Amino acid sequence: MLSEDDYSIHRDQHHHDYESLTLARLARDSHRVTSLLAKLNFAISGTNKSNSVYKVEDLTTPVTSGFFQGIEEYFAGVGLGTPVQMYHMVIDTGSDITWLQCQQCFNCYQQTEPIYDPSGSSSYNVLPCTSQQCESLYPRNCLSNQCLYQVLYGDGSSTNGNFVTKTILFGNSGFVLSVAIGEDEEGGGGWYFHE
Repeated sequence: MLSEDDYSIHRDQHHHDYESLTLARLARDSHRVTSLLAKLNFAISGTNKSNSVYKVEDLTTPVTSGFFQGIEEYFAGVGLGTPVQMYHMVIDTGSDITWLQCQQCFNCYQQTEPIYDPSGSSSYNVLPCTSQQCESLYPRNCLSNQCLYQVLYGDGSSTNGNFVTKTILFGNSGFVLSVAIGEDEEGGGGWYFHE
């Protein structure tokens, strides 16, 4: 019986052996890490903490295993928006876009935490198509000059919706203003923390 990785080798026309597939995936993951770090550094540059700039290592937040919920993922507890709404979000190294379900979504995935309501947040802004964050998306779509994102995952699930900015709180260590995040409008799926 083929494992998932073996099956993906047979489906992939560009990689004829496990070694070339592994090297390609490592290169892709390295690119994603570099992209994530660049975006994080961009988001926190100029954000003051007692007259000093945040460093990535200054920001910490609680991490929870989904093991007891039958989910093989880890979740970070973060606060979103102003005023803060607390959520558990998947730590996902397979995508460079962080996203969550929003109240305007239809066919939403059932989750125990309330679906995020952006209407009461003073730090919520829809990104225009001309913004640097929007121009960095691939694929990038626009509707009435509002930036839209889309992520397709290897398991066939997907997410798409508005690409926005909001304040994100990392535990008690600090917050970052104007972080770009996706707001799923179609309930595309994904793992959510169930307490």
